[in-house]
Amino acid sequence: MTQTRKELVQAALNKQKVERIPVGFWFHFLPTPERADALAEPKLAVANIVGHRAFYEAFQPDFVKLMSDGYFIYSQSGAG
Repeated sequence: MTQTRKELVQAALNKQKVERIPVGFWFHFLPTPERADALAEPKLAVANIVGHRAFYEAFQPDFVKLMSDGYFIYSQSGAG
């Protein structure tokens, strides 16, 4: 039986037998995600979505971690 991607990932998370190890990657698609403000610059949100879609279509991973770059501004000092 061939497991679907969903079945493969669910089985792996449940410590059940899988046909192969599920594969997933993530990437920051904005050049400076720590300073990006997608609320002030909507084109950044579009760039993030376009990057995710292109990555998924090119690599067809079993799962994708959606990066929320541009929606959380990180402090420059690294503290809260």
